[in-house]
Formats: sequence, structure tokens, C-alpha cells
Amino acid sequence: MVTMNRSQFTKLTLNPESVSKEQTQSLESIITEFPFFQAAKVLQLKGLKNQNSFQYNQALKKCAAHTSDRTILFDFITQNRPQKPEESTADFQEGTPLDFNTNEEHSFLEWLSIATPTPIQRSNEEPQKKIISNSDLIDQFIENNPKITIKPAKGKNVDLAKNQKIDPQELMTETLARVYWEQKKYKKAIQAFKILSLKYPEKSGFFADQIKKLKKAQASKNN
Repeated sequence: MVTMNRSQFTKLTLNPESVSKEQTQSLESIITEFPFFQAAKVLQLKGLKNQNSFQYNQALKKCAAHTSDRTILFDFITQNRPQKPEESTADFQEGTPLDFNTNEEHSFLEWLSIATPTPIQRSNEEPQKKIISNSDLIDQFIENNPKITIKPAKGKNVDLAKNQKIDPQELMTETLARVYWEQKKYKKAIQAFKILSLKYPEKSGFFADQIKKLKKAQASKNN
């Protein structure tokens, strides 16, 4: 395994998109020796994402557990990922790295809320800024089997702190559906894809295929 010196590590912090497979392995060794070295953990995340590694999702959860402000972590993993319309590129497989866009902070926090504990605040730290969860709002939206009203894109981020002003359908994205899938919440994932099929009728065929796969996974889980 290739070792990494301080100079090489510093260069990676300036250009995290360049982390190679060998450097990712070196970073893993550093983390093993220094388990609270957060900078090494976030660089390892970039390396795992570059490799499309099945280890990425779990590494992201562990990194979030040691991060006092997860909005900073979200900004880091979505660097160079501008807000853009919903799109589908490939079928989703469980364990595939979740790919969050800059407008999907809710999906990111929803996924982490199930899997990681709330970071412990030290006495000399300011309390983390509270981000209101919209989980109840989304759950109700899904359970009501809603009709979708198409709205023109506004071209700006959703303010998650203003829960009462949020339209649930604006938070329903393909990534959130895949978050439910990754959490093995098959019923919610199926309903989410149904909603997306109404929201994006031009991609209904793709979403129908995902629903078939989910129903198959759901049946295997129940057997």
C-alpha cells in the first residue's frame, strides 16, 4: 500500500476531486490510526465516490456521526454538483452511492436521520443550527396518494427552515425515493416512484421498472 506524507495530504485537501484508489486506501490506514481525523474521512469519501464504491454510503454515515454541522458536510459532498432538474441515468441497485444534488438537502438529512446519532456537542461549542425535518410532511404526502400539480421551476433553493411554506411535492425527488430504497422502506419507495411518475410523465417507463424491482425486493423480504 502506498503511504502518504503530509505534503501529499495537503495537496489532496486543495484538490479533493483527484483522490485515487491508492490514495483512498492510504487514507483508510490514516483513519484507522487516527479515528477522529475528520479531514482524512472527508477525503476518503471523495475517493470512494470516485470509485463508485459500495462502501461509500456507510462511510458517509460514519463521517456524519462525527460532524458537528452536517450542512457543511452536505456542501462538501455536493461541490461541483449544481442544482438541476430531476434526471435518471441508470437503474438503482442497493448499495450504490447516493448522489445528492445541491437542492436535495432534505433527502440527505432524511437519510442520515435514520442511520446516525446526533453529534455530541462539546461544552465550549455553539449549538448546531437546527434544521427542521420535513419527514412528517413527506410521510403524509405519500400516504395521501396525491395528485401532482406541475409548477414552473423557480430556479432557487428550497428553504427547509420554513416548514409551513414548503410544498411537499417540491421535496419529492428521485434521490429521496432511492433513500427510502436504501433504507429498505420498500412501501414508501414504491409510492415515491409512483408520485414521481405523475410528476415526470415522460419518465414513467423508467419509474415503472424501478417499482417492479422494488416489489420483487419487498416480496423477498416478506418470504
